[in-house]
Amino acid sequence: MSKPLIEVAGVRVSVTDANRGRETSIVHGVDFALGRGDIVALVGESGSGKTLLMRSILGISDAHPGLRGGEALIYGPDGPVDLLAVRSRRRALP
Repeated sequence: MSKPLIEVAGVRVSVTDANRGRETSIVHGVDFALGRGDIVALVGESGSGKTLLMRSILGISDAHPGLRGGEALIYGPDGPVDLLAVRSRRRALP
């Protein structure tokens, strides 16, 4: 594989049951890397967390999941940017 453009490592996502107040882990330690020209398929059973994972990384999830760890790096001309850290800072803004 060529130098990665996107690298995801150890991402974990949880959701909280509003009725019970309990947290349930949905996505457990996902790792993948994409290089220029790579084609990757994210495959799993219905309800296994594929969409929740990607929407959580991008910060566009309606389910209000909690990212509980990991990193999602995009490598640009100025070096890597951690999407999960950018999301946290964006949420903290008024």
